[in-house]
Amino acid sequence: PYYFVGGVTPIDAHDTSDFSALRRASRVYPENWRLSLYYALRLGRGPYPNKTEAANVMRKYFDSPDTTIPDHIRTIYRSFEIDEMQTETALETVLNDVMQPRFKKFRASFYSKILRLIGYKGLINDVEKDEHYQKVKTLVDGMADGKIHPAIVYRELLAMKKIRDDELAEEAKKSAEAKANETADSTEVTDTTVAANSTIVDSIATIDTPAAK
Repeated sequence: PYYFVGGVTPIDAHDTSDFSALRRASRVYPENWRLSLYYALRLGRGPYPNKTEAANVMRKYFDSPDTTIPDHIRTIYRSFEIDEMQTETALETVLNDVMQPRFKKFRASFYSKILRLIGYKGLINDVEKDEHYQKVKTLVDGMADGKIHPAIVYRELLAMKKIRDDELAEEAKKSAEAKANETADSTEVTDTTVAANSTIVDSIATIDTPAAK
């Protein structure tokens, strides 16, 4: 006699009093994958991330006969596991997953995972026009179809990551320089205002000073 509902709670909310209710809901009603998903998201992306436990919560839904489970939810446990790894190890793991028969129908989901790993946006509005998405897709498909050696794909993806890292570093540098210039401009304006106020005070003091007799 428990009734559980999905509530809107900020994933990173510091109050974790909801954990006990979410944990019980996942345990008592395992057939309801949404309740487990709520719990896994709080575990994996909350204030004290535990992606290993989040993966354990969602792993059982990978091969569930429930036809209402979307593909990206079936494989979300793998995303939690990969998030725990260093980039190079995670990339190797994803490429290995691509070659596994059990992940064959989820190949498209690996494109976005790889893009996120090498520093690009995983969610893209128009994948047909995104050059980075298309390059990753070509590499992954070529490897899966036996046309490109996995070592070459791995090397090419790391090269893309290096280029992206350099781009992000340059963007961060420009942003820091812009903020420094803004601070300098603000300081200059403040100094000018102070100088102007001093001139006004000096003028008033001169006017108010009685003439010497």
